[in-house]
Parts: sequence; C-alpha cells; structure tokens
Amino acid sequence: MPKDLMIDTLLAGLGRPQWGPISEAAAAYYNDAVLRKYPYDLDYARMMLELGGFKWDAQGNLIDANGNKVEFILMTNAGNTVREGICNILRDELAKLGMKVTFVPLDFNLLVEKMLNTGDWEAIVIGLTGSDEPQGGRNVWALKGTLHFWNFHPEVKPFVDPAIYEAPWWEVEIDRIFAENVRILDQKKVFEMFSRFQELVSEYLPLIYTFQQDYLYAYTNKLQNVEPTAFGGMLWNIDWIWKKQ
Repeated sequence: MPKDLMIDTLLAGLGRPQWGPISEAAAAYYNDAVLRKYPYDLDYARMMLELGGFKWDAQGNLIDANGNKVEFILMTNAGNTVREGICNILRDELAKLGMKVTFVPLDFNLLVEKMLNTGDWEAIVIGLTGSDEPQGGRNVWALKGTLHFWNFHPEVKPFVDPAIYEAPWWEVEIDRIFAENVRILDQKKVFEMFSRFQELVSEYLPLIYTFQQDYLYAYTNKLQNVEPTAFGGMLWNIDWIWKKQ
C-alpha cells in the first residue's frame, strides 16, 4: 500500500504511515519495535502473490489457482474526501497487480448496515474511533465483539454459519489479551501484553492500516497554558487557559 503517496496527496504531507492498531499518540502503549512493516514494493507483492498460487493471464489479469480473475468491490462512505481519495489510489495501484477493483461510495448508514448487519461487503475503507487506552477498542478485537466485523462470531451475528466459523489462534490470543489485562495493575505487564497485541495484528493483518494524520494548531502568544494534545485538541484544559491583557 503506497502510504506515503496517500499522505502527500491527501494530507499535503501532514501525516505518517500507520502499521499497527495503536496510534503513536498513545505513547504509553505504542511499541514501534514489535511492528511488522510492509513498505510499498510491487515486485515483492508480485512475488508473494505467486507464492500464494496466483498468476497472470495473457491480458495481465491476476487469476487464482482455479483461473478466476481477482475482482472485488471497494466501498467507503460517500462525501468523505480523504477516504474516497484512499479508495481511488488503492484502485489504481492494485490495477498494476492485475486486480480489478470497483470503487463504490455509499451513504454512511447503508455502508454500516452492510458492514455490521448483513455482511454484504468485500472490502471497506473506514475509520474506527481510537482512544489513549487500547481497551477502548475491545469491542473491535474481542471474538464476540459487535465490531469484530471481519470475522463475526455466530453468537453475535445470525448471518454467520456456525458450521464454517473459525477463529485462528492469533485472534484467540488477542481475545485473551483484552480479557486478561483489565485485571492487571502492573503497567509493565500491561505494556508487554499490548505489545504482543500490536505484533500479532501487524503480522496477520486482519485490518490494513493507512496513515495517521498530523495536526497543526495556531494560537496567539497572549494565551497561556495552551497545551495541544493529539486526543484533546487545544481546549482539553480550558479551565486553566488565560489571556494576557
């Protein structure tokens, strides 16, 4: 995924690639050292596709072992210009690998309905709200979480067939991490567990991350005690901000 291209094109360079499920802004838990990173490299992508049993036909279309062309629909919420831009870039770049991607912007409510209630989707670009504490995303990562949308549990969504449901070992491990660390007071141990979480997600990629946006804040030097943060913006400590006369 050309993350640097996305950042330069859509954010005017004000961003950085994201490789795992925890933002750099959540400094107490972010661990860059454990993240598996996949820099943009079409030659490497072609090699991995070949190792996975894919090949190209005479017209340059990517086909699987059964001769099926690789085609899918990519959706995001219409009107979000950044996400629409991401989808356009993905469509164009995947075409270089012989994939046919049809980009379909949808009304946000319809997109959520497909993602969470019917399972009628193939690929989605969307944002999941983060926080400064990874447990804020437990509903995404727990096996029976109602936002675990790429592999819903049959007990959560009736459209999932119990006969074919399978939870890979690394998803089970992530579920255990989120269930257990709420009972641990040792912050070093909590950091180690969330480091393992980041390692597993960046290795197995149930979700593929794009980038983190940087923000610029401007204010007059007459204001005192202004301390912008990634999560709180400029006014999180408004009770302590004062202005020189």
